[in-house]
Amino acid sequence: MPADINWWGYLAGISLFVYQAIPLFDFHSSLPPWLLYLSLLAFFYGFWLIKSFIVQALSWLFSTDEYSRDILFNMYLYNLFTGIVLLPLVSLMAYTNRDLFFYITLGFIGLIYVIRFLRLGIIGIGFNKFSVFHLILYLCTLEILPLIVLAKILSRNMIL
Repeated sequence: MPADINWWGYLAGISLFVYQAIPLFDFHSSLPPWLLYLSLLAFFYGFWLIKSFIVQALSWLFSTDEYSRDILFNMYLYNLFTGIVLLPLVSLMAYTNRDLFFYITLGFIGLIYVIRFLRLGIIGIGFNKFSVFHLILYLCTLEILPLIVLAKILSRNMIL
C-alpha cells in the first residue's frame, strides 16, 4: 500500500505541515532545509511502516488477519483523505498567517484522527472473532501513545 502514488501525497503533506510549523516551535536545525524536509518525510514513512508491521504481527499473534487488513485499509483511506485536504491548508499556511492556519490544520488533523479512532473501534467491536484485548492493545499502543508523546513535546515547547 505505501508504494501507491496517492500515499505519497499524504506523506508529503504531513511532512510539509511539520516543516512549516518548525519556526513556531522555535526550533533551529543545523540541517539544510531540503534535508530537514526529507528527514521528516523518512520519519513519517518509517512510522507508517512500523505501525503496519505491528498491526500485522498482532494479527498473526491473535489470528485476526482479515480484520487487521480492514483496519489497515481504513487507516490508509483516512490518510489519503487527509493528504488531499492538507494540500490547500498547507499552501495557505505557507502564504498567509502561519499561526492561524497552523491551528486550523492541526484541528483538522485532530478531527480526522478522532473519526478514524472511532471507526477503528467500530470495526473492532463489530466483529465477533476480533479480540477485545487485541483492539485495546492496538488502540493504546499505536493510536493513543503517539498522541500522548506529541502532546508532551508540544506542551514542553509551549505550543499548546
